[in-house]
This record gives sequence, C-alpha cells and structure tokens, in this order.
Amino acid sequence: MIGMHGKATKADGGGSVLEHVELPVDRAAVVLSSGRRVEMSAGAEQDRITVRDPRGDLVLRIDFGAKGATLELGRPELELRASGKLTLAARDIALRAERDLELSVGRDVRETVAGARHTRVLGADRLEAEAVELQANVDSVRVRAMGAIALDGEHIGLNDDPCPHPFEWSAIARDGSTEARAEQDAPEANRQAHPQDEQRGGTRS
Repeated sequence: MIGMHGKATKADGGGSVLEHVELPVDRAAVVLSSGRRVEMSAGAEQDRITVRDPRGDLVLRIDFGAKGATLELGRPELELRASGKLTLAARDIALRAERDLELSVGRDVRETVAGARHTRVLGADRLEAEAVELQANVDSVRVRAMGAIALDGEHIGLNDDPCPHPFEWSAIARDGSTEARAEQDAPEANRQAHPQDEQRGGTRS
C-alpha cells in the first residue's frame, strides 16, 4: 500500500503493491506449449491480435478499430459449427465468392423481402421442382424473351379456373384483409404500370 509520504510499502502478502499493477504496453507476445505464438500490438488507429503456428505462418489475425473488427485467416478453409441455431444479424450483410457458392438445406427455405428483388444471371437460370406455383398478389405477370417462348405440357389451360382463388400457401390466403387491400390497390397499380392504356382510352383484359 502507499504510505503517508507517497512511498510504496510492503503488502500483507509480501512485496510491493506496484508489483501487481499491470502497466499498458504497445506490444506483447506469448508462446504457447503447443508451439503457437500469440502476438498483440496497439496502434494509433487499431489494435491487432495475431496467432502464428510453430513455423511462424499466419493462422489468425484480428484488427480492432473504431469501425469494428476485421478477421483474417491464414488458412484456405473456415468451418463454423453449431449444434443448435446460428444467427447472423446486421444492418447490411454482403456475401462475396470469387468462384462458386453452394447452399444445401436439409428441409425448407423461406425468404421474406420487404422491398424489391432483382436477380441477374449472366449464364443460364434453371429451376427444378416437384411443382411450380407463381402468384402476383397485386399486379400482373409479364414474360418477355428475345427469342421464342415455348409452353409444353399434357394440358395447357387459359382461364381454366372460372373462380380463381389465391394459393393456400400465400399471405393473401391467410389474411383476408390483405386480400381486400390488394384488390383495392390493383386498379391503381395497373394504371401506374400501363399509363399508355388510359391515353389510348383502351382497357386491358
């Protein structure tokens, strides 16, 4: 403890209290029994923790700055495992793959997009499913192609259902108020999407 004259005195366990005070350092390193080396350094803009293998090659580097943390791996592969649920939550999330991206799901996939969705594929886009159902809740469905459009099937029906209803899996089918609102918004949405029809005085069937 500190005496009345500002001098360090002996603590009850022996030794000076100052011996137990951890002073800040600019850099430090620890060699583990496995041979790996953990290096820590402080900088003006960011702090860094680096892990190296016994040969001195980079295993992991983490930079901490005012804007967050950046993680860099020295190995070509990273695997995250969780026995339960794994959640990624952020204001914005970006996934970038220089080569391939593969998604494998054991059960169902559900997507909810609050805004618009635009998918751009430079190659061929193929969809394979047991059945395909498409529903536009408010406006129409349009298909355009630079080449021919082919529809092949055992039976092709146009207006086959005299009283069509929304698919049972859709949000409109589950919420009647949503269906009523969609019916009210549909004429206005059509007019905004096809102003040329009103200018010609024609109607769309």
